[in-house]
Amino acid sequence: MPEGTSASDWIICVDESGDLGLRNFNSKFPIFLVAMVIFERAAYENEVVPTFESLKRKFFGRVDVPLHEIDIRRGIGPIRTLHGHEQRREFRFELRESLSAASFKITAAWFDKRMPPQSVAQPGNLYARCFLECAVRLWTFLPELADGRSRAEMVVESRGDKEDATLRRTIEGIEAGEVLPDLRLDFNLRFAGKRDLNIGVEIADLVANPIARHVLGLEQPSLPFELIQDKFLGPSGGLNPESLINVSARQTEGSGGHLRSPQPDD
Repeated sequence: MPEGTSASDWIICVDESGDLGLRNFNSKFPIFLVAMVIFERAAYENEVVPTFESLKRKFFGRVDVPLHEIDIRRGIGPIRTLHGHEQRREFRFELRESLSAASFKITAAWFDKRMPPQSVAQPGNLYARCFLECAVRLWTFLPELADGRSRAEMVVESRGDKEDATLRRTIEGIEAGEVLPDLRLDFNLRFAGKRDLNIGVEIADLVANPIARHVLGLEQPSLPFELIQDKFLGPSGGLNPESLINVSARQTEGSGGHLRSPQPDD
């Protein structure tokens, strides 16, 4: 970003893949992952939003259609309104092209629920733990946020009053420097419901599951990980492992214990 970045130049959208259950979890999908998608506001408003709205108009005739990865993968929801296999194939192709061409960066953190409970130093709230690790990457790779030259608008898919309140406390702790003494990021936080049809949150939803499936080595029938692997924060030219963090491994190694996070939800 150029010198003099204004306070409104970043939009960060957040979504997750997997559930928070530690005891009774799906053995075929045993992780929980949080993905942050980072846009420069000008590119988001002038390029990304118009591109995805145009895609919606072309295939659905209107823009108030939600794009959810699970619907696309399973061929349900709005996808069912498309006429025949050929139109669905064309839609998936153009969606992939739009995602690949869109200007944004990613950081993600995940927790392996197969870890023995006694080996995890600070399980805390899984969402908050993953969120905090992603926030550290924002601080590391986006100096404009770290040194206070810019302020980010952060849009998070709402998960309910209790969960939203926990995340709000986490962000307030980051802003106050309570997580790490030097980690101070200024977020303008708002929560978006599933009916709000926020393009940025939809993109976060679209990329979260392919990232999780990549971590697990699973097939990716709808949106291949290769479409986005070069979009992770850090040096260009390939996937930066520092922007795809295994929170559970960091905790067992002791490197994650310095982050303070809320206690587990009751």
